Amino acid sequence: MAATLTKAALDKVFVGISKIQLAPVGALAVTTFDTADEIFTVKDSVNFSQAQPSKTEIKVDQFSAPIAATYEAGEFSLTGSIPSIAKEILAYFFKTNAATNPAITGFTKSTAIDLENKIINAMVKITNAAGDMAIVIPRCEFIANFDWSSTSSNAFAVAFTATPKMNPDGKGDVLFYEK
Repeated sequence: MAATLTKAALDKVFVGISKIQLAPVGALAVTTFDTADEIFTVKDSVNFSQAQPSKTEIKVDQFSAPIAATYEAGEFSLTGSIPSIAKEILAYFFKTNAATNPAITGFTKSTAIDLENKIINAMVKITNAAGDMAIVIPRCEFIANFDWSSTSSNAFAVAFTATPKMNPDGKGDVLFYEK
């Protein structure tokens, strides 16, 4: 049997982001992301990580070593920050209301949002910087919050946390594509 884990695997390195697209949850099709929304994130704010799995050892009184172990996958999350408070971004990630306050001197537009959680279910496609690989999460749950950690050097941002969910199609919860 020939080895499958070889040095050739080092040619498949996913670095950088050229595009992050969001589409409604549904059946994944060839054209799903052709007209999808695109979000733009603060450089290096995107974090795509999975915690280490937890292990539970099964032991018996008569032996010091375990006789078996069970594992549970670690928590998986996708986070990032969008450096914009455009009405469209606010309306996508937060519950909005008609602006009830009158315009204030010097300003003509307003957007009113509620600070309660709005859960957004979306398909996510992240394309690498070279444009030759993509990661698709067919079912992802997003929730947003505001982040303005450094008022002098950072833009007021809509930060998001997304949790990949089980793909109901049973065809992979995270999909990897390459050209």
